[in-house]
This record gives sequence, C-alpha cells and structure tokens, in this order.
Amino acid sequence: MIGAIKDGAMTAFQSIDFESSTTWVVLALAALTVAYYFVQKSFDMIELICNRTYIYNICWEDPAVDHQILKINKDDVIFRICSAGDIVLDYAIEGPSKIVICDMNQHQLYLFELKIQMLRDPLLTYEEWWAVWGSSDPEIAVKVWKRMRHTMSTAARQWWDPRLERTFRKGFATSGSSGFAAKFIVPWLMYVVGFNIRQWAETGFSHEYISKNYHMIERSAWWFRRLFPSILAPFAGVPANQIGPEFYTTEFYEGILREIFLDPDFGSHNYFYRFY
Repeated sequence: MIGAIKDGAMTAFQSIDFESSTTWVVLALAALTVAYYFVQKSFDMIELICNRTYIYNICWEDPAVDHQILKINKDDVIFRICSAGDIVLDYAIEGPSKIVICDMNQHQLYLFELKIQMLRDPLLTYEEWWAVWGSSDPEIAVKVWKRMRHTMSTAARQWWDPRLERTFRKGFATSGSSGFAAKFIVPWLMYVVGFNIRQWAETGFSHEYISKNYHMIERSAWWFRRLFPSILAPFAGVPANQIGPEFYTTEFYEGILREIFLDPDFGSHNYFYRFY
C-alpha cells in the first residue's frame, strides 16, 4: 500500500512541467499559503520583525506635502514617529526649535541614530554620504562607521557592529522587512502580472504606457487584495488591528496603485520611488 502511494507520488512529481511559468506561479502560491498559516498559528509576525530588525529602510511619505501644510518655523516643536528618520531630517532643514521622535520598533531608532551620527561626523564628505546611503558601498560604510561609531549609544553600537558591513554589502535598499518585500515579493508579483518596470522606465515613466497596459494595475490590485491583509501587511508595518474592511476590496488597492503609477512626479521628485 505504502509502495503504491510512493509510486503514485513519484509519477505525479515527474509529470510536473518545471519549464512552465504557470507551474512556478502555482508553487509560489502554495508556498505563500503554507507560510501564511504557519505564521498565523505560530507567532505574531510584526512582533517577530520588530524584535529582530527595522521595518522601513526609508520613509515612504512625501515630506513636500507636509511642508505645504505645516509651514515649519524656528518656534515649532515637532513630535512624530521616527520610521526610517528621513522625514525627521527633512523637517530639520527648516530649523524648528525641537523635534521629538518615538517608535514602537527600537531598531528604527538605531537606524535613525546611524544616519544622524554619520551626518554629524565632521570629516564626512558628500561623496561618502552618497556612497553609503545611495550606492550602498560596504567599504565606505565601514570606513565611516569606524570613524564615528564611538558617537553611537551603547545599544545602537552593539546592534550595528555585527551587522553594518553585511547590510551594505547585500544592499541597503533590501534591508529591513520592507526591503525584503521589495527584493523578493514585489518582483515576483510584477512577473505574475506582466509588469516590465524597466520597459516603463525607458519611456520616462509615461502615463501613456500605464494607460495602454492598465490591465497590470487591475491584476496587481487583485493580487494585493489576496496577499496584503494576510501576508504582506507585517512587512509593510501594518498591524492586524489597523487592517479595516477596505483592505479586503480590490477597489482599495486599484485606487492606490492608480495614484502611484499615474503620479506626474513619479521617478522625478519623490525620492522613495527612485530609491527602490
């Protein structure tokens, strides 16, 4: 009996067409489903992430919009969530009296501390700053780190010491849970929906390209409706208690994707688009 089952399983396995893209899509879906149920039954994914690393390697909000509304001046005291710290630095350019930050994830504060302490290094050059955060050059990152690590808090220094070189060697843009999603999950989704982002970039991120291929937006929204609430949300820093009924509608994601990909400033002014 057992032998017959083994023979049947082997025959079924040998009949799978591993050259077919459909096969890989089905296998990926099966893996995601298993991972989802494992995560749901075993632990709180967002808590696991926060206990190990940061979520955001770069802020996703557009500070230009904040400046239009807040009109920051030297008498202002600002209190905000740290996230990756980029918007805090953007606010600081306007010279407010004080900026107070907080974050539920201690590792976000470690990341921000690394950024701001590097900026305070009197020997830092623009070329070094760009090499570290723009080009993710591990040699320059380690060079600057050795020069300024003594200015870091004890906890942040202990966390970064074994991780800094590896983080920039592997690519800072793919670090943190959002970077993990950007490296592994989003490219797979783009492949599934037939979205060639390089081809789109070659057109200058034109609206015409998106309009002609609008089915990619519709397909992506369909997938996000099924993947985001259950699997992707923790990687994007969205806890379960913030997932409202709108997250279970395709229209919600289609609206967001339409606003992003038909944004006239896409790829030119918004630094977080260019970063990824």
